[in-house]
Amino acid sequence: MKSAIVIFSVLLAAWIAGSSYWYVCKIRQNCNGKAVISETVQEAPEIPEVPVEADTMPMTSAAEPVTQLQPPVPYTLLFNTGIANCEIAQADRNHFALIKKYLDEKAGSRVSVIGHADNTGSDALNMTLSRQRAEFIRQQLISGGISAEHISVAHRGESEPVAGNDTEEGRAQNRRVEIVTN
Repeated sequence: MKSAIVIFSVLLAAWIAGSSYWYVCKIRQNCNGKAVISETVQEAPEIPEVPVEADTMPMTSAAEPVTQLQPPVPYTLLFNTGIANCEIAQADRNHFALIKKYLDEKAGSRVSVIGHADNTGSDALNMTLSRQRAEFIRQQLISGGISAEHISVAHRGESEPVAGNDTEEGRAQNRRVEIVTN
C-alpha cells in the first residue's frame, strides 16, 4: 500500500510540474521567468461608435445620424505572485492609448484602476501589494499621456476574488488590476 502511495505521489508531482511548464511556457509564452502581465482580456478593440435613434437625438445633417462615443471595455492585467510591477505588453499599451483617446474626446470621463491580490500572504501584505499594483498601472497610464486628474486608484487586497483561491489557476486570476473607464 505504501508503494502505491509513493508511486501516486510521484506521478502527481510529475503531472503538476508538466502542467506548470505547459501553462507558463506554452500558454503564457514566458519560459525565461520574467514577470510579465498576462494578456487575458482581449486585444485592444477600437472605440465603437453606436448610432443613436434618430428620433431621440438631433441629426447633424439629413443623411448622418449622431453617434455616441462608448467607453472602452473593462481591461484586466494579471500579475505574478508577490510582484507589484511587470513588463507592459504592446496589447496593453494599445488599450492604454484607446483609454486616452476616449478621455480626450469625452469631457468629464474618468478611469478607475483597482488593484487585487490572491490569498497568499497576510491581509496587510495583500492590501499593500494590491495598492502597489494599482499605483504601478496608474504610472503606466500617466506615462501614456493620460492626465493624473482623470485617474482614480483603489485597492481591495484579497477581498474581491473573481476565482477560487484553492488552485494556482484561480489565484492567478485574482492577482490582477482592473481598469474601468466611465
